[in-house]
Amino acid sequence: MHRLRALSVTKMMMLLTASGFLVTLAFAGPLVSDLLRERQKLQVDAQLTSLATTIGNLTHELQKERGASAGYISSAGNSFADILPVQRRASDDAIADFEQAADLAKSLLPADSTVVLQLADVRRKIAQLAVLRQDINALQTDLSTAVGTITGLIRAAIAGLPALGKEISFANAARAVQRHAILMTAKDIAGLERATGAAGFAKAAQNGGLFPEQVLSRFNTLVQEQDVLLRIYEQVASQPLAEALGDFAKSPALENVIALRSVANAGDVAAIAAISAEAWFARSTELIDLIKTLEDQGAAELLSETDKALAASGTQIARTVSQLVGLLAIVGLSAMTLARSVVKAISATSDRISALASGDIDSDIPDVGPSDLKRIADALAIFRSGELDRRALTTQQTELEMNSVDGIARMTREVSSRCFQNPGRRVEPDHVRRGTGHRRAGGKGSQGA
Repeated sequence: MHRLRALSVTKMMMLLTASGFLVTLAFAGPLVSDLLRERQKLQVDAQLTSLATTIGNLTHELQKERGASAGYISSAGNSFADILPVQRRASDDAIADFEQAADLAKSLLPADSTVVLQLADVRRKIAQLAVLRQDINALQTDLSTAVGTITGLIRAAIAGLPALGKEISFANAARAVQRHAILMTAKDIAGLERATGAAGFAKAAQNGGLFPEQVLSRFNTLVQEQDVLLRIYEQVASQPLAEALGDFAKSPALENVIALRSVANAGDVAAIAAISAEAWFARSTELIDLIKTLEDQGAAELLSETDKALAASGTQIARTVSQLVGLLAIVGLSAMTLARSVVKAISATSDRISALASGDIDSDIPDVGPSDLKRIADALAIFRSGELDRRALTTQQTELEMNSVDGIARMTREVSSRCFQNPGRRVEPDHVRRGTGHRRAGGKGSQGA
């Protein structure tokens, strides 16, 4: 407190201005902090949505490997011998991208997060893929085991999407992830249909055109499940995606697959025998690629949602900070202007008080603006007016005293000269008057003598 009293007015005003800045920042700080935290969440959302697209690429390549593996096993190694190694390399590239994205997600989410646990499960299943591939190469595993193992891996990856959507704070992106999971599930079923159809046509080629009844039943069930999921997706998809799905329904690729489905169900052994497993695989792959195009469009829309949210967040932060800077600038300029005015008024008043103390009564009292200083200036004006009145009275009294002194001196002289009977007229002394009378008497006497 003592140090504050020792400060000059200028420094005290600067301290007051700084206090105003601090108060403004104290109120604005939490708002900016909330905006920054929200932006940080959106950045995490962007990374998680990127993981969703990576999972989509992983499942797509694994679905193709599953179909090729099914055809290879069903044909006893006679089909897909050249396709399978190429597809496995594509799957490995997708696995590498997935593991990198999974590591990033693990660093962003709590260790006990459902997403982290499910990603760990996917990795465990990926580790089992190498042994399965060796068994497939050696034809030491059956179709059901091979397809089931890869399907389990794919389903584990897709199952992580709903949990991933729950970790995303931005509602639009979270919904986009959920519907993305629906489309990916539909595509996975299409992949199962491809694998089942490849196995069926491969078996038919070995059995004189007989499509195994159990395989056909599974084949038709997958078609129905796929259609149901696509209809659900159409209901929840955005307008651009719904329109793209409408174009998909009219595509030649779907018409070709529908035609092959009809052949499989018609029971015409000659027609079935005329369709190779590779031909079915190629036609169904064209259809799945179209679904993958829809998936990519959905992924782009998903990333766009987070990008737009990030852009809006950045704009809001920039606007808030600019408004805060503008407010601080206004407060600072206003405080500086006020401080300069107050300091100037105080300085002028202080200088005038010092001048009064030095005896300068004649100078005018400065006209100051602040009300407190105005009262001081008014008091000084009253003091000055009183002092001027006192000075005038003193001067008058002095003049009166001087006049009185002069009068007393004159009266004293007059008394001394005995000339005070008739003021304004010179009175002669008594002895002069007596002498004149004596002479006058003597004269008469002389004359009388």
